[in-house]
Amino acid sequence: MNGFFNVESEQQIPGLGQWDTAPLPSPSNSAFSQDYFFDNFNPSEIHRHVDQAYNELLTVGVQRELPWNMFTSVSYVYSHDLHLPAALIRRNQLDPKLLSVCPDGLFVETDCVFAKPWTSDAAQAVLKDLGFGQFEGLYTPYENYLTDYNPNKPLIRALLPYPQYRDIRNPFDTTGADKYDALQVSFQKRTGSGLTLLAAYTLSKSISNTDSAVSSSNVRGLNQFNPNGEWSVARDDRTHVLSISQVYELPFGPAKKILNRGGSMMRNLVGGWAISGHFSYGSGTPVKITVNGLPLGIHAPNRANIMPGSFDVNWDNYYKGLPVFNIKKFQFPGAWRVGNAAPFYSGFRNPFESNETLGLSKRFFLGERVKAELRVEFDNVLNRMRVCGGDKMDNSPYDVAGLDPNNTNFNFGIVSPGAVCQGNTPRRGQAFFKITF
Repeated sequence: MNGFFNVESEQQIPGLGQWDTAPLPSPSNSAFSQDYFFDNFNPSEIHRHVDQAYNELLTVGVQRELPWNMFTSVSYVYSHDLHLPAALIRRNQLDPKLLSVCPDGLFVETDCVFAKPWTSDAAQAVLKDLGFGQFEGLYTPYENYLTDYNPNKPLIRALLPYPQYRDIRNPFDTTGADKYDALQVSFQKRTGSGLTLLAAYTLSKSISNTDSAVSSSNVRGLNQFNPNGEWSVARDDRTHVLSISQVYELPFGPAKKILNRGGSMMRNLVGGWAISGHFSYGSGTPVKITVNGLPLGIHAPNRANIMPGSFDVNWDNYYKGLPVFNIKKFQFPGAWRVGNAAPFYSGFRNPFESNETLGLSKRFFLGERVKAELRVEFDNVLNRMRVCGGDKMDNSPYDVAGLDPNNTNFNFGIVSPGAVCQGNTPRRGQAFFKITF
């Protein structure tokens, strides 16, 4: 398909696609050809497929030098990325209007006529009511459909816009975009009295309708008829980020304030000590909740229905074997129904992330040209344990599949110990000694 669209056939059967050139009179469909997409869709959309991604960036800041070798800056940053890889265009997707064929409140997909053989009486009645034409006594999407698919193929296949193709994917979908707003504050204490300090804080929000550099790997793009429903906080959004780095030379030894008498012996024993540290803290990334099922006949995970109330996230419940969030906030939308929840919510995040790294160093002066240093460092010195986040949240403990309106699935919201791993590095230390000459 000219490199723009990847059209995959369900089977390589002679005659597959006769509907391309000889469609049935009802429902009316244009002949399917190599140029079909280019002739029947908005030209501006095709133009987007060849556009390169670009970024709009605005930064406004104030910097100020303060007394005692201190410096601070405050900035506002706005970023807007356009033409990003996305999965918003899904040509072979069931029209949501047809979902009315199935009644509300179903818990099993096979209870709807969509899952029944397209040749069954119930399915044939649906095709007739929708105005499909007949061929050899069967209401069918196109003349050769019975040859292409066996009689037991589910009805939903026949209702797709292009049923003769398993899927129509567009790896060049560049309709994605994101926006980023941030307040960035930094403070720096330059070398003086033995202390060097750098602190940076960011308050930000990032929203997006895409979350992967590969369009086929996106978790968004559930319903192309409602593209605005794909906008939410970004997958990697972090509201608060604080980073502090410091080095403090202890005031001992010659040329210092304390114990500053003596020669090289005192200098090597008492002087040359320094304490360093790096401390980082940040909000957890948003959690994704998915529901099993393919309500529109596409390979994209469904979402739950969102209910009133707060998320009540409490990750300490993990250690108590209790749900870590308000499970009544999510409901199973029903078989073949599209959930109305957003892809991600700012109020439902993975645990707050923190890490402290400390170091102790001692310098030795072995002559005018020879120096040595002994350094010991500990990462995650407080041994904070962070539960794995990201996509692991979609696994069984977080899957809304099978969840009924009364939330009787008692495992929902509970993080099983067997499904949890440590998302950060356990406390570890290292030491090294170097000589400079």
